[in-house]
Amino acid sequence: KGKVDVADDVTLEYLGSVHVQKGVIDLHFMVFKKAMLKTIKMAVEDKWSEELDCAWGKAYDELAAAIKKAMGW
Repeated sequence: KGKVDVADDVTLEYLGSVHVQKGVIDLHFMVFKKAMLKTIKMAVEDKWSEELDCAWGKAYDELAAAIKKAMGW
C-alpha cells in the first residue's frame, strides 16, 4: 500500500537509531536482502516464483528505505 507499518511498540525512528548505533552501512542492507530472499526461497521451496521474489524484494526495499530515512540518509 506504499506505507511501512511496524509493530505497535516499535517506531521507524527507533529502528533508524539502532541501525546508526550499530554502524549499519548501505552494503549491509544489500547483503541482508540477498540472504533474506534466499532463506524465504529455501523455506517455500517449489512455491517460489519470480512474482514472489519481486514482491518480497519490493517489500524489503520499502522497509529499508524507511529505515534509511529514519537514519538521516
